[in-house]
Amino acid sequence: MLTLLKQARAYGLGCVLATQNPVDLDYKGLSNAGTWFLGRLQTERDKARVLDGLEGASSTAGVIFDRQRTEAILSGLGNRVFLMNNVHDDAPTVFQTRWALSYLRGPLTRAQIETLMESRRAAAAELGEGAASFPRAAVTAGASGGIRPVVPPGIEELFLAPSRTVGEGPLMYRPALFGLARVHYVSSPANVDSWETAAMLVSAADGLPDDVWAEADSLDYDSLSFEPAPVGEAQFADLPSELTQSRNYSSWKTALKNALYRDRSLSLYECKALKEKSAAGETEGDFRVRLKQRAFETRDIEVEKLRQKYAPKLASLEERIRKAEQRVEKEKEQVSHQTLSTAMSIGTTLLGALLGRKMVSATNMSRAATSVRSATKIAKEKSDVTQAQENVETLRQQLAELEQQFQTDTETLKASFDGDSLEIAELPIKPRKSDLTV
Repeated sequence: MLTLLKQARAYGLGCVLATQNPVDLDYKGLSNAGTWFLGRLQTERDKARVLDGLEGASSTAGVIFDRQRTEAILSGLGNRVFLMNNVHDDAPTVFQTRWALSYLRGPLTRAQIETLMESRRAAAAELGEGAASFPRAAVTAGASGGIRPVVPPGIEELFLAPSRTVGEGPLMYRPALFGLARVHYVSSPANVDSWETAAMLVSAADGLPDDVWAEADSLDYDSLSFEPAPVGEAQFADLPSELTQSRNYSSWKTALKNALYRDRSLSLYECKALKEKSAAGETEGDFRVRLKQRAFETRDIEVEKLRQKYAPKLASLEERIRKAEQRVEKEKEQVSHQTLSTAMSIGTTLLGALLGRKMVSATNMSRAATSVRSATKIAKEKSDVTQAQENVETLRQQLAELEQQFQTDTETLKASFDGDSLEIAELPIKPRKSDLTV
């Protein structure tokens, strides 16, 4: 394919290339295309690839390429509206197509047309019965009748496709000022890089206010349908004098850019507790659902951190309690041993005194003194046991208090990450003024 695009022209061979994914094509190959028919492009990458190809084709043909203007035209293409770029023309052309009656067959015969329209005649007859409830607009005073007003040269004139109307009255076109802009929202902290199409409409049936865009209606551009020409036998309201002066349109264009920069902010949502921001186009409800899941995950992480913080303290107290309990057992063993030893010493002393020749002798006195010291030591050992037991109780109390503090901190932490109680604030992002195209 790339070889055909690059070399077929040298052999007098024409090529037609159709694609829905321009980004998949080599822009060097695209630059060999002489005539382009471009519809609405869905992604910025596709648009960038097409613009690169157009720029290359214009450069090859020696034609000056206005990239910014072409990008603005591509961004504003509606349904069944196309841009034709011919390298031999001075400027690109915007045109509109209509739905064909048949995609597969050639000219229809009169009999075939009657067959195709048979069901539509029946529907139209049924619709005509309710004409009174959907009357067409009557011609009012001040209308220009069947004369179509003339707009200044260079001003694009669009006709909004009429809704379903029935009745005998003529269709009435009333003037309005329509503004179309591409708005770019960029914010590194919010991780936003989003484009929007702004469609603004101001009724001019009774003239235009000084601040022309202050009370403009913001429309969904994708739902609008414009016609290149009015329907036959339509009536036209008078065109206000402001709309007949071409110099006004430049000031209205600047005013629209200023109004969009001032008033059309992108509303995001921010949760400072979780350091989270909503994405462009994400509703508050969707953002809250995402925050709840994020809160659960963050809560589990923070609880684990808290557990790791308390773990060394709890382990240290448990180890101290274990050692203190060992000390109590050791002191009890010493008391038991000392009691037995003292009893034996006292018994030996009494026995020696009873069986010995002398009641008062050096040996008996020494044994008696030893027995007294042993009794004193027993009292001291019992005191040590009591102190050791009190130490164990103190450590156990400290452990219970630490565990209670851990539970309290855990509950407080969980409450702070309750998804239903998280505070959400609105975060407006202003458009980048240098990227506003009207």
